[in-house]
Amino acid sequence: MTSASQRRLEARQAREATLLGLAQRILLEEGYLGLTMDRLASESGYAKGTLYLHFKNKEDLICALLHQFQVHRMELFDRVQGLELPHRARMMALGLAAESFVLGYPENARIEPILKMASLRNKASLERREALEAIETHCMERILGEAQAASLAGELPGPADTVVQPLVLGLWSLHVGFNVLHNLESSCCGPLPPGTPRHPHAAMFPVAQRLLDGYGWRPLSHEFDYSSLRTKLIRERFFAEAGALLES
Repeated sequence: MTSASQRRLEARQAREATLLGLAQRILLEEGYLGLTMDRLASESGYAKGTLYLHFKNKEDLICALLHQFQVHRMELFDRVQGLELPHRARMMALGLAAESFVLGYPENARIEPILKMASLRNKASLERREALEAIETHCMERILGEAQAASLAGELPGPADTVVQPLVLGLWSLHVGFNVLHNLESSCCGPLPPGTPRHPHAAMFPVAQRLLDGYGWRPLSHEFDYSSLRTKLIRERFFAEAGALLES
């Protein structure tokens, strides 16, 4: 690539980063209806036609914004690579990576539901949708992979075809449910139950351990110190995002 081409590429990337930053602020402050291409053009100082050189439409822009966040999610999942641990402990570490993403990038939880509606998600360009889905698939495959490997190793009892997917679905449902608790506004949904930890994700850990014990996934919770490992991983690999969990 020539120096002139490199400068043009860098200028384009810088312009796109500026547009995404402005779009995120408007979206978080005023919601989906508050973000328009006209508004973004006005605030950025770029012609509307310039915006369309980067994004097919508003939904494409939101998809690009979510992709930025999801790249961080994939990076957090990849921090688990190389850990020499039993499969169940590695699954716990992946769960911690998922929690760290929620805690470290709270903006994602406010923006992501917009594109959960197929009618909006399908308006984004195929290229951006596929890039976003590739990251989602990567993370889910890591989770499924640990459960499948544990089944093959005999650490997770029962036939893999009837155990693995329901178990992963149960863990994912716990994660989503505790995310809802984490994002509850007491003014509209009422206070959380007495004794709820400052960070509800801290309460999810023992629930998940009981679920895995119920499935008989070895080593069981009384055979391995998952709690100490969790603390160690937060301190050594996820502190920037999830250090607050140590206060719960």
